[in-house]
Amino acid sequence: MSDEQLTRIANQLGVIDQDLLGQFIAASDKEKWLVDNAGRLEGYSDFTDNYKNIADFIGDRNTRLANFYKDMEGKEPSEARLYSFTNKNPDISADDVKQWFAKTNNYKEDELKQREYDYQRAKRADEVKNLGFIKNLLTSDYSKQRYIDDPTTSVLGGSQFNPYSSEGQSELRDQILGFTGAVGDAFPGAGSFVGPAVRGGRDAYHKYSNEKYKPEGSVLRSLLGDVMVNAGVEYMPTLILNRAKKFTGNVGRGAKYIGDIVETNRVMKNDELLNQSHKAMDDMLNAKIYDDNTIYNSIRSLPDSEYKSELLNSLNLEKGGFRDAIIPVQRKWRTELSPDVQNAWLSVKEKGYELPSQSSKHFLDKVYAPKLSGTQNKIAAILRAGENVGPAAVKITSTPEHPVEDNKQSRKDWYKQNYARDWSMGFKPNEKEGDPLWEAYKEWLEGK
Repeated sequence: MSDEQLTRIANQLGVIDQDLLGQFIAASDKEKWLVDNAGRLEGYSDFTDNYKNIADFIGDRNTRLANFYKDMEGKEPSEARLYSFTNKNPDISADDVKQWFAKTNNYKEDELKQREYDYQRAKRADEVKNLGFIKNLLTSDYSKQRYIDDPTTSVLGGSQFNPYSSEGQSELRDQILGFTGAVGDAFPGAGSFVGPAVRGGRDAYHKYSNEKYKPEGSVLRSLLGDVMVNAGVEYMPTLILNRAKKFTGNVGRGAKYIGDIVETNRVMKNDELLNQSHKAMDDMLNAKIYDDNTIYNSIRSLPDSEYKSELLNSLNLEKGGFRDAIIPVQRKWRTELSPDVQNAWLSVKEKGYELPSQSSKHFLDKVYAPKLSGTQNKIAAILRAGENVGPAAVKITSTPEHPVEDNKQSRKDWYKQNYARDWSMGFKPNEKEGDPLWEAYKEWLEGK
């Protein structure tokens, strides 16, 4: 303890009890005496009325300054108030008080900046989770993480994006490579390997260079999964896509979205084929044809379908009478191919009723078809217009996701940039291993 502090404590004890003052002066270890006699002090109203506890009674220099700051609510004290405080605390000068108030106010200001930064960062993370499909599809995971940490380093930041910064340059490079990979996907055959090779090279560069953002997990494993997905779409979609899903854990952010489009187009194409077949048989019946051989050959000439199989199964080759046999089938399918009937059953289904078990598979497909968004409908129309681009579109949208590790470096860099002044003035964050603020403080100390 300093002489000033010992003098102050002696004066405080003299107010409480003269015997206590004498014992304190006589004690060889005055700090130990104070701690040992804390219980006795609690028995004096002059102590309990003026002090929260023994620590408040002893009061180190910083504690007194902190209490004064709190009493003044952070506002710089008047000259009279300052003189009164320094007179009662001779070990503290007027400059000490002014410096304490200044650095404490600066620290509070930086704490508010930190809260705002963390709040805005959380908002950007929510934005990334709710990107529209097309934007989500065209934005790499690196761009998303950059945007969350600092919108000036990502194209998602719009006008805030700074392409001339070092991280902005990395962002432009990733965008170019992502686009190149997507173009590679569009090539039939070779696209199964070109697109994944470009993306794999980009991930490997991030993983093994001094890039701030690193892909999680094995780059090779992700590359193989990427190739399997592309090969699956090109050659054996159902089998390989399912295997790729087990291998990589997912088949990409666009798999279900584009899957609904592909399924809708399949049902629409089948519906067109069935309606054409049904009309052909209607035309034959309306032509008053009764010859079994002609009717049989007309059915056999239809494209293979569920409807054609049902027509053939209705025939009894030994008994004949094919015209009468197919009329009930024709009536059933006229009902099931009717959009009015399909919409009526859709309404029934949405109210929780089960559809009749004897319905055709196509009828069930139509009623249970996924509902497409406006964007999905436009994509579906494009794919119907040029079916040869279908596999490329599926490959591009089925690229397996490769999450980016959040190594908290951006947050630590921000803290070091904005808190260095406070740390140099003696403010120290709470020690908490793994917390970006504490880790930033440790890095700052090491770099001093």
